[in-house]
Amino acid sequence: MEILQALTKDGQDAPYDFAVTPTILNAFNRYMRNDDDESWESLFKIINGDKRDLPDVVLKGIQFESLINKMIDGCEPEVIGDMISYGGYQFKPDVVYRVHDKLMACQTKQEKISVVIPSHLGFIKLHGVLDYGYPKMITDLKTTEVYKCNKYIKNTQHQIYSLIRKLKGNPVDSFKYLVTDFEKVYQETYVPTEKMFKNLLFNVFQLINFLVLYKDYITNTKIFGKAA
Repeated sequence: MEILQALTKDGQDAPYDFAVTPTILNAFNRYMRNDDDESWESLFKIINGDKRDLPDVVLKGIQFESLINKMIDGCEPEVIGDMISYGGYQFKPDVVYRVHDKLMACQTKQEKISVVIPSHLGFIKLHGVLDYGYPKMITDLKTTEVYKCNKYIKNTQHQIYSLIRKLKGNPVDSFKYLVTDFEKVYQETYVPTEKMFKNLLFNVFQLINFLVLYKDYITNTKIFGKAA
């Protein structure tokens, strides 16, 4: 497996035929598993990048991550009573500081990463936003209403981002999901393997075949390597 081409000098992506993100691949996999929370309609809203109403727990998670990023940058949080107040939400200080302490040494935050790879279906761009990068590790911050062990084992972020880093010549030894339900903090660690990458590519090929089959439903032309 070889890189087709990294980013060009002016920062523009190399030419590609299909663009795949973890968000789209995750939605496709949920739909194929017949998960109750992913319908035909919701899948194509994600593929097409349509705006969706976000539940309050997701909005709270967005503000939580924003708070952590501000603290990493050196800002002190606002404490009101026994809670930290930010973005219209209240967070427990012990949870906030525990997450912050685990992420404060990161070298990059919300870094856009991508790579284009050749395949029998065409040139495929794998891309997304890497939460927190380290020399030999990636960490993704997750917030959830309810946590259960190995909650993110089927998530494709650790697969795609680990492969991108490998193909870009900066491989990682592990990918960690740092998770909070706003009460406690949990961690899931996944170690990249060649078998994982092969399974990922097979999964990506399945998605691309699906996209081609139902291309008449797709309005997001960037999926097929075309400018919007």
